[in-house]
Amino acid sequence: MAVPTVVTLQPQAMVAATSAKPMWQTGLMDCFTDWSVCCCGLFCFPCLACTVAGDMNECCLCGTSVAMRTLYRTRYNIPGSICSDCCISSCCLVCSVCQIKRDINRRRAMGIFWSVALSLCPTPEGRGVWLPPPPHCLTLPLQMPLR
Repeated sequence: MAVPTVVTLQPQAMVAATSAKPMWQTGLMDCFTDWSVCCCGLFCFPCLACTVAGDMNECCLCGTSVAMRTLYRTRYNIPGSICSDCCISSCCLVCSVCQIKRDINRRRAMGIFWSVALSLCPTPEGRGVWLPPPPHCLTLPLQMPLR
């Protein structure tokens, strides 16, 4: 005689984690999604470039460079290449810098933007650890020697 199977544990709903690729928060030509960035880029481009560089703790003259776009893209694992960064920066510089600034603004609003600076955070043992800056830590520029 066969023993009947008794179900003691019901199947549970499972949430599958998707491995979505990180992307730009807005497209290259989405200038009108943020009018303040768009107007700043059109009418005072050097101001916008210096703002972007300042947001990333870089020199103001670096705000429009291919290196700045590549640095930002690689920091957030956004797909692309240095070749595409060069083409975008060469053909549509204003749109490129506007896209970076819109991305910074959206990531900052979501609480996931971090600059190039490191912070010396105290640990319970009394030592310091270099981490991206939470608000309670002393922020130091990346160029300072780590000892």
